[in-house]
Amino acid sequence: MRNKLIGVTCLAYMAAAAAGQVPSKPRLAIVPQVDHIIISADTVEDAKTLWSLFSEHLKLPVAWPPAQYEGFFSGGVNAGNVNLEFVYSRDESVEPHSTGQPSTNARFSGLGLEPEPLAQALPALEQLGLHHGQPDHYQSKDQSGNQTTLWTTVALDDVSKNDMDVFLCEYSPNLFRPRRDLQENRQYLKDQLKQRGGGPMGIELVKEIVIGTSDYEATVRLWQKLLGPDARASGGVWHPAAGPAIRFIPSASDGIQSVVVRVVALGRARRFLQASGLLGHDAKSRIAIAPNKVMGIDVQFVQ
Repeated sequence: MRNKLIGVTCLAYMAAAAAGQVPSKPRLAIVPQVDHIIISADTVEDAKTLWSLFSEHLKLPVAWPPAQYEGFFSGGVNAGNVNLEFVYSRDESVEPHSTGQPSTNARFSGLGLEPEPLAQALPALEQLGLHHGQPDHYQSKDQSGNQTTLWTTVALDDVSKNDMDVFLCEYSPNLFRPRRDLQENRQYLKDQLKQRGGGPMGIELVKEIVIGTSDYEATVRLWQKLLGPDARASGGVWHPAAGPAIRFIPSASDGIQSVVVRVVALGRARRFLQASGLLGHDAKSRIAIAPNKVMGIDVQFVQ
C-alpha cells in the first residue's frame, strides 16, 4: 500500500509540474543568526583585560574561559543572544588598521555565523552564487588520545572585508557537554544572564550590529542572499530569524563600527557607567562606554 501511495503521489506531482502548478520549494535560511562577534586585540594581555572587564565588571556570563589554543588566544562572554569573543592571533599584524580611525588596541574584526548544517548550507551557497572557502576543521585530542573535531569554519569570501572576517561556524555537540547542543547551551547562558538581572547594567541582549560599507547597494544584496527571504529588512536593518539585527550604513570604510546593547533601564546603566568612570557618549536615549576605556571599540546602550 505504501509503495502504491508513493507512486500515485509521484504521478500527481509530475502532472502538476507539466502544467506549471508546482510551487517552488522555499529555501531555508543559510544563516539563522549571528553566533559570536569577534573583538581582536593587539596582545594576549589586551584580550585578557577586555574579557575581564566584560565578565567580572559587567558580570556577563562566561561562554568559555580565556585560554591559549593552537595559533590563537580566546575568551568568550555571553550578552544574552550572542557571544562576544576576545581574541589575539599571532597571525594578525599590530600595524595601524585601515578603518580610518586612530590606531587602537582592539577592534571588531569579524562575525561567526551559525549555519544550517554545513551539508545543506554549502550547496545552498553555491546555488546562490555566493563564494566560500573550504571547511576548516579545528581538532583536538580527546581523553582517549583520539583526534576529534570541535568546530568547523567556512570563510564567506563575498561578505568578508579587509577588516572584517565573516564565516560560518558549526560546532560539534560534544563541545557543550554536559548540555546537549548549541541551542541548549545558548539557552543556559541566556538564563544565567537573566538570573543575574543583566548584571549591574541590566543588560538584556545585543540589539544590533552596525556595519559600515563603502558599496551599500552591493553589500545589502549579498547579505540578503545570505540571510534569506525570511530575514526582515526595514530601514537598512536586517533581522535574521534569531539573535542580533544587522544594520548597514554607508561609510568610507568597510567593517563593524559598533555594537548596540539593549538594557532594562537606561538610567540604571548610566549611573553604573558614571560611578565606574566608564561613561562616554551620553544622550537622552543612548549612552556608550568611553572608547578609551575599552581599547577603542564602540559599545552603545539603548533601552
